[in-house]
Amino acid sequence: MIEGRGPLAFSRDGRFFRRGNERCLIRGITYGPFAGGLNGGDATQRDLDHMVSTGCNAIRVFERPSAAFLSACAERDLGVFVSLRWESNTDFSGKEEAVRERLLEDVVALREEPSISGYFIGNEVPATVVRWMGWKRVRAFLEGVFDLLEERDPNRLLAYANYPSTEYLQPRRGDFTAYNLYLEEREPARRYLRRLHHLAEDRPLVISEYGLDSLRHGEEKQAESLAWLTEEIFESGAAGAFLFSYTDDWFNGGRQVTDWAFGIVSADRSPKPSAAGVAQVWQRYSGNARALDLVAPLPLVTVIVCTHNGHRYLPACLASLSRARYEAVEVIVVDDGSRPGIDTMVAEHPEMRYVRQDHAGLSAARNRGAEEGSGEILAFIDDDCEADPDWLSYLVREFRQQGVDACGGPNLAPEAGNMMERCIQLAPGNPTHVMLDDFEAEHLPGCNLAVTREAFSAVGGFAEHYRVAGDDVDFCWRLQFERRRLGFAPNAVVWHHRRKTWYGFIRQQMGYGRAEALLHWDHPQKYSGNGGTDWKGTVYTPTAMRTAGRPVIYFGRDGTAPFQAIYNTREGREPLVSSMVKSSSWLGVMLVAFVLGFGLPSAWWVAARVSRRERRVLACTRGWLWATMVV
Repeated sequence: MIEGRGPLAFSRDGRFFRRGNERCLIRGITYGPFAGGLNGGDATQRDLDHMVSTGCNAIRVFERPSAAFLSACAERDLGVFVSLRWESNTDFSGKEEAVRERLLEDVVALREEPSISGYFIGNEVPATVVRWMGWKRVRAFLEGVFDLLEERDPNRLLAYANYPSTEYLQPRRGDFTAYNLYLEEREPARRYLRRLHHLAEDRPLVISEYGLDSLRHGEEKQAESLAWLTEEIFESGAAGAFLFSYTDDWFNGGRQVTDWAFGIVSADRSPKPSAAGVAQVWQRYSGNARALDLVAPLPLVTVIVCTHNGHRYLPACLASLSRARYEAVEVIVVDDGSRPGIDTMVAEHPEMRYVRQDHAGLSAARNRGAEEGSGEILAFIDDDCEADPDWLSYLVREFRQQGVDACGGPNLAPEAGNMMERCIQLAPGNPTHVMLDDFEAEHLPGCNLAVTREAFSAVGGFAEHYRVAGDDVDFCWRLQFERRRLGFAPNAVVWHHRRKTWYGFIRQQMGYGRAEALLHWDHPQKYSGNGGTDWKGTVYTPTAMRTAGRPVIYFGRDGTAPFQAIYNTREGREPLVSSMVKSSSWLGVMLVAFVLGFGLPSAWWVAARVSRRERRVLACTRGWLWATMVV
């Protein structure tokens, strides 16, 4: 978590932001640039007063603000996000060092200002520039800037303002994910916002620009569109948004811009209808970040925590559930034959029920919890997880909005305490979700899984021969065989502790391997001919784990092809190497190819006993083996 500096600063709180001790949404607006710069004069102060009266709590500026301007913002509790300016719309090859020095100069100059909440290190590097320079080079430059600025001012939030044409450019660094979004139809906007949540992964999602030109569309159309778009952004679960812009008074490129009018007030500061419309929506989201209008009566949710000797993490798990902001809930802790002490931990929370059984395995414990509970919805969480206070609220809303039979959300790793923990967090094999599209899931990990009681009973609960792992995969597949739908709530977050040691991680993976054998036996139709799991959807991995050359969430070929592809050959298709390492047959072929293609030829070459003709034959054989694997 990024610690803020002073009461005005925003800091990260999971997939949201916090100000002081309270979670809040960024309700922002862009301001300027102006011909006279950002000063703290009377006209500026009147603008700031009007912004605050609409419910705005943050502004985004596109030039270095003056001390007087920042002081005026501080007096009004407005957080300031500065877009650091540099020539990003042209080829900057060979100028990277000069750009870094310029950006660093601005950050150092503003470092002591309490109203500065964060920086945008860039804004929409054009797709043509990215394709010309190469996306790898541009992304490496952006990530280098992140490292530099974080070192000089670690208390500020950092992000890059991306846009849909360069989704593939998304840096692997940054405190939140930001996208400029200009859409004029409600349904496409709603669907694309959900897509952005997947791209954001474990970071807060911020819409860094959105708006509509009243000059071309008319003021009434602007007011209508901005009202529903603001509502959709926050209803989607975004952590914040910046409306573009406050005023039609806009100076850019050395001239006063007069051929568009995106402001909610005119250049002479006369309010347009959109000002009142946006203010009305902002007021509904002026409290905490939930903004969930869950209509009563609320369905009773039975939260089931199964534990077997989980003494280390269980107290934190139960404490997090006791802070849940969902009212219609009962918590049942199933002790699956643990050593003494679990009952004492549960007794510290009188509202929770304790159930003990002889050690029978995870699936049996989950089924026991379902039998003991009476909720319309059964929500399962592992004993080494901590639930976000709004975890259940987002799950229930997804059930209602999408009409699904089961639902889950992200399981995020807490901040690593050392290098070993960080390596384990990034290692493949940790539990993750698999998505068929931006709304429907193919698999939901059991550490964050909710299901209606009716659907749970229809498939007979969890299969009890899965004692340690694999039960959630089997359960999700059986739900789909019954034509049940699995949904996904991007903000229904649980924090899932990964293994602390390499030995513990290996033991976990061995358990997963035994579970994989059971799954292969029970569901042969879900496995491809080479032995790997035939996932139809996209397996989500941390950004830092993604290979540089292939997308994980499909969105074209990183802009390197003459024309960007819309779809891959098959939905959710994995890279060849990724699928091969999951297959025992392919691993055998790779081993043989390595020995024949590199080991033996190298030994013979060193011995100098091979004729030139024989070396040609061996080289051709080695090339044929590798070509066969790639094809």
